Amino acid sequence: MVVFKISGLKSGKYNLKLFYEGDKTYLSSKIYKTQTVKNIADLAISKIKRYGNSYKILIKNQGSVSSKKTKIKVFYKVGKKIKQRVAIVKALKPGKYTIVNIKFFLSIPIIKNT
Repeated sequence: MVVFKISGLKSGKYNLKLFYEGDKTYLSSKIYKTQTVKNIADLAISKIKRYGNSYKILIKNQGSVSSKKTKIKVFYKVGKKIKQRVAIVKALKPGKYTIVNIKFFLSIPIIKNT
């Protein structure tokens, strides 16, 4: 099995011709295939940093086309309950990033020493 990663391909169909000359173990081979490339947006969480009761999440578009406005859900646990926060990610061009701030209002008891 062989995996090729070619960045920057535009959408469309590509004809592939693969030739393997062979060696003492494997015979030679010729393969002709058509590959369809569909370019899509690919949003990825690159970094998460905590600031008190909020988190700043760096989201990057790793795809080859612009993304649309997107919602992300962040789940967290309080005791036995699972809660969620929803954040909106603006449209991103390929290779661009944005920072989303999500606030968590957790009831944390404050202990005073008197």
